Amino acid sequence: NNDAVYEFGTISTSGAIQDRFGSFSGVNALTFGHGSGFGISCYPNLPAPIIEFNGVTQGRYNIPVKNYSSFPDALFAFTDQYGPCGLSTVNARTWVDIYEDTNPPQIIYGFCGFRSAQDLATVWTPFPPDTNSVHIVLHDRACNVTYTSNSVVLPRP
Repeated sequence: NNDAVYEFGTISTSGAIQDRFGSFSGVNALTFGHGSGFGISCYPNLPAPIIEFNGVTQGRYNIPVKNYSSFPDALFAFTDQYGPCGLSTVNARTWVDIYEDTNPPQIIYGFCGFRSAQDLATVWTPFPPDTNSVHIVLHDRACNVTYTSNSVVLPRP
């Protein structure tokens, strides 16, 4: 379950919002208070990322997100609120993880420093060792919502 739980309600990844007054659907963005008065916008109804294989450059298999403009730049705001990424203590609210399509799927690479949705057009991966197809998952750490892409086949070298 990837529902984001708040003291006054829940956002499900299906786009339904449940609060103490009832359930609402079809909301594109919600803003919640964040202790210090800072508002966090959540986006329960964003589309799944659509990736495609777009060639190999210097050993990197390019798998850009074709619909990157569907994602708000706010998802990639830099913050230190959600924990480090390697040695970096300030990184993006949303991380991009690349999974090889194995059972269960295994993370093979990731990005935690994207600054805008346009950076999704630059996603790449080294060739996965155990499979020939991959998919990506965007993890919005502020709202605990994930967006999972389609899988793409990568050609063997």
